[in-house]
Amino acid sequence: MGLGAATLSFAQKVTTVLPEGYDPDRNKIIPDKVFEIGLPLLVLFVLANSVVNIFRIRAENKLKEKAFDKQLSESALVALFSEDKSLTRYGYLKWFLVLAALGLSFIFLYILDQVAGIRSGYLALGIITVSLSIAFLIYYNIIKNK
Repeated sequence: MGLGAATLSFAQKVTTVLPEGYDPDRNKIIPDKVFEIGLPLLVLFVLANSVVNIFRIRAENKLKEKAFDKQLSESALVALFSEDKSLTRYGYLKWFLVLAALGLSFIFLYILDQVAGIRSGYLALGIITVSLSIAFLIYYNIIKNK
């Protein structure tokens, strides 16, 4: 009887009372259309990027096999097999700039919401896009100067 009473007490219907005039779609930071359009495009991008990377890796391996078959000189093999490590050290800088831009844009959106009361999803996407563009522009200028 004790277990049955405990189970029945949790099976009661719970009703939530929402304030009058409440609209769940009114104050969204990111509109639903972004997910309806953006997620399929993201999936297509990931698939296309995967296919391109697989073909690139296979082409590089075939090139290396042909170089071994032709018995190239040692200096040519070293030049062919050595990877360009000059730009790999800047990968961390790129991700730092991207994450810093995202963080600053989220802080700016929070301040904009709290101080001015502006909660537009499209404005938020615009601010995030502009801040990421600035981060990539800074990264490009750093890479170009090195």
